Amino acid sequence: MHLPSSPQPQSPSSQNVTVDPTQLKVVVQPESRPPPLFRGDQSETFSVHEWEDMMKSYMNRAACSDSERSELIMSRLAGRARDVVKVSLRSCPRVSPAELPTTIVDILKRNFSEITFSSVPMKDFYGTMPRDSESAMDYWIRLNKAIDVADECLRRRGKGVEDPSAEVVMMFICHCPDPSLAVYFQFKPVELWTAAEVQERLDGHVRSLRSTAARAQHAVNISTCTHESTVPAPHCGMQHQLPVVVTPPLVPPTPATACAPVPSQPQQLPGWAAQSLSSPPVPTADVNIQQVAALFDKGLCRSQCGLSDPPTASPRSAGDPVQLLKDCGLADINVDGCEVSESCRRKLAELVLSYQDVFSRDKLDCGEAKEFVHRIHLSDDRPFCLPYRRVPPGHYQQLREVLSDMEMKGIISKSLSEYASPLVMVWKNNGDLRICTDFRWLNAKTIKDAHPLPHQADCLAALGGNALFSTMDLTSGFYNVPLHESDRKFTAFTTPMGLYEYNRLP
Repeated sequence: MHLPSSPQPQSPSSQNVTVDPTQLKVVVQPESRPPPLFRGDQSETFSVHEWEDMMKSYMNRAACSDSERSELIMSRLAGRARDVVKVSLRSCPRVSPAELPTTIVDILKRNFSEITFSSVPMKDFYGTMPRDSESAMDYWIRLNKAIDVADECLRRRGKGVEDPSAEVVMMFICHCPDPSLAVYFQFKPVELWTAAEVQERLDGHVRSLRSTAARAQHAVNISTCTHESTVPAPHCGMQHQLPVVVTPPLVPPTPATACAPVPSQPQQLPGWAAQSLSSPPVPTADVNIQQVAALFDKGLCRSQCGLSDPPTASPRSAGDPVQLLKDCGLADINVDGCEVSESCRRKLAELVLSYQDVFSRDKLDCGEAKEFVHRIHLSDDRPFCLPYRRVPPGHYQQLREVLSDMEMKGIISKSLSEYASPLVMVWKNNGDLRICTDFRWLNAKTIKDAHPLPHQADCLAALGGNALFSTMDLTSGFYNVPLHESDRKFTAFTTPMGLYEYNRLP
């Protein structure tokens, strides 16, 4: 007898399964791996600041709460770093849960940061000077990093930098390492420049340098009368002139004149020879630009008939107005620049000589406004003392000479004031040093005058109906106005040679 066999289960491969695509739900989980452990020892391949950025990015993606953030930070600490945080948190048990993540990160920075925090952070920032062969962009970046360090150090004490961008702009403009870029910042005062304007000017300067370097790598095409030849850029000292066309100089059609090298000078252009203008032209050859420059500098191409040198100007007579002004030490007055007749120039010189005591002989030869003194009214009597800005020792001698000259002229004097503003050294294009002072704190405390100034349109209207105009500028104009003796202490400024204060209006 045969038993009925039970039905065998079919394999899944033998079943026809129909899947509805509309019922499928695809879940894409983002790949979010936690940051590596921070141990605080020599085995770390990243700094505590880089680890902080990784933790912030991870916690923002995870959308953690304040309590979860502190637990997550502690879970990613190990070794000495975890022990230091535990011991430090034990000494400050009243930290709120909202402040706990920030407190843990501050403890890690204080113990494991490579950046050293000084007791005078702003002094360290003001001592950030350009390094040798440092570009303007690198110096700009280093200044921004320095102000961030100073601001973080001050925030730990409950303070902070009032305007970090303004401090960076002032330091960069005063100590710009690129002279060609520093010229642009002379067009308006330092305090009127913004960080965005400096960044825009700096980006344009970098683009200009890159385009100049790219053009310098191109080949220079030199065209002669018959063919062209190419000279690589390293053999040519000329830039920004592509292509350069070199042609023989034009010679007047005179039969007795020809362009030929002087026999006494062995140098000449390859392929050029003495020829008559009536003969057919001789084909020229390749010409090197450096040889052409040397040719015209040394005057090898001359006329065979001999051209006489231009007549030299006769020396000025003793009664010449320019010579009279030079004899009196007033050579800077440009009388020849006046577009008037010679008799008017002479009358002008005589007028200047009649009142020569009002003209300056040097840059500090300024007058003094009589029967007037300037007063400084402050909103409060609380003294302020800003940190001293470092001056490179190589500039001590020149700074000492300028301060001595100003003290001899009575413009400044030694001070014992409880007020102090930082010194700012500004270098002129001719290499001279100009003494400036950062009086922003003093200006903030000064009560402004409400007296109206004359309108520009009214001043221009007053010039109507006149034909002759004179332009006069006061030498160091503010130095002409004396300061009230009781207000001089407000203008004190710090230098490596001690504390000084202004006797005249700075």
